[in-house]
Amino acid sequence: MVILLNKQTTNKHPKPVGHPSANETPEKKEKPNNIHIATLNTLSLRTAEKLLELEIALGNIKWDILGMREVRRKENCIEEYDNYILYYIGETKGHYGLGFMVKKYLKKQIIEFKGISERIALLNIQLQGYKNTWAIVQIYAPTEAVDETIKDKFYNQLTTTLGTAHKNVIVMGDFNEKIGKQKHGEETVIGNHGIGTRSKNGKRIVNLALENNITILNSAFNKRNTRKWTWISPDGTYRNEIDFISNQPKFFQDVRLINNFNFNSNHRMVRAVLFHKQQKKQRKHFHQSENTCTTDTRSQYNLTTGEIDKTQEIYNIETNDIYRKNKTTKNKHTLSSKTKDHIQKRKELLKNGRNKTTLREITELSKEISRNIRQGKSNERIKCIQKHIIKTGGISKALKELKETTLWESKNSKDETRRQPILKIATDFYRKLYFTENTLKFNINLEDKTENIPSILEREVQHAIETQKK
Repeated sequence: MVILLNKQTTNKHPKPVGHPSANETPEKKEKPNNIHIATLNTLSLRTAEKLLELEIALGNIKWDILGMREVRRKENCIEEYDNYILYYIGETKGHYGLGFMVKKYLKKQIIEFKGISERIALLNIQLQGYKNTWAIVQIYAPTEAVDETIKDKFYNQLTTTLGTAHKNVIVMGDFNEKIGKQKHGEETVIGNHGIGTRSKNGKRIVNLALENNITILNSAFNKRNTRKWTWISPDGTYRNEIDFISNQPKFFQDVRLINNFNFNSNHRMVRAVLFHKQQKKQRKHFHQSENTCTTDTRSQYNLTTGEIDKTQEIYNIETNDIYRKNKTTKNKHTLSSKTKDHIQKRKELLKNGRNKTTLREITELSKEISRNIRQGKSNERIKCIQKHIIKTGGISKALKELKETTLWESKNSKDETRRQPILKIATDFYRKLYFTENTLKFNINLEDKTENIPSILEREVQHAIETQKK
């Protein structure tokens, strides 16, 4: 179950979004630069073709930060791609694992990626318009069938993480439990729109929410019951709401499910829309000599100071929006017509509803899509290498062209995940490398020993010219 949680600053019950008599909250027109934060169980991102398939699916929806479960990639790693930053942590080969995908335009705002365990991961980030840092906690909770000691360990780690997190904290992911409807005394953590009955694990998360004063946002927004379930059983019989996002409702415009997300998973994506908050501008102090241009402009166009400030504000918003759109480049890989047909067919199956038959077809189509993508990437790689061998006689440029990611590495003995410390470590390393005085002493005998060296022959020069690479 995906839940969005947020810390509360007051004990007041959060007002539900939308008119109480409506069946569903009407979708509001979003302001520019609203931040879309989502969570998804990917089932697996172990291979490059699965990651590419996810990229293609994400190209059709709005997103800025994506938290992922069951990434199934071992190690603790940060990789930089053309359009996004990928972080993942895993300890057990082929199981569990968490990760984040953050759009490239937010790169400089990332403060830290931190893997607590293969079930809890943390992203600290500075979001535009908010003074305080945001802590986004992605989790993958144990199921009901798991031993109680493992559950206790997980919830103890989660409680410790929330206790040391920043004030603005979002908890999201797969809680593997049902919270059910609101009960007496839970008005501050559960809204009026919960569904179903509470499970044993559900009691744990409600107690956690009460202890940390956070609200389960899925229950604070009014949606149809068909738009609440987040997990479906393999045979299509059972559907439960087990994925949540938690935070303060006042920060969010909406929390909804992406119903027809074109990616093979038995979970639906849960996405929250964080309100855009305009940054307060500090008062600027200008010297008299610097006001010449402003005065000339004002007199030339007969503008007041207020009109100039308003024009500048509109200009800043528009240029920032254009920058965000242009930063997303097209994918390097070209999909075959067969792969595109399979993706379109899967999209139609997802749109028509999920049952035992369609789920089986979706699974088979997804396997075929992965095979086609893998074969296509292999063919592209071979063509690229052949092209550069013919052109230059080597493969160094081909390898550079085929490179898709840049690793964020640390030379420290202890793993470092924060951006500024990593930059400092790299700077110190190269400063020491290039500015250390050479203390090595060499005993070199500089005796003058003349040697008769024959002149270079004309045919040698001609041979050297003819054997040069063209």
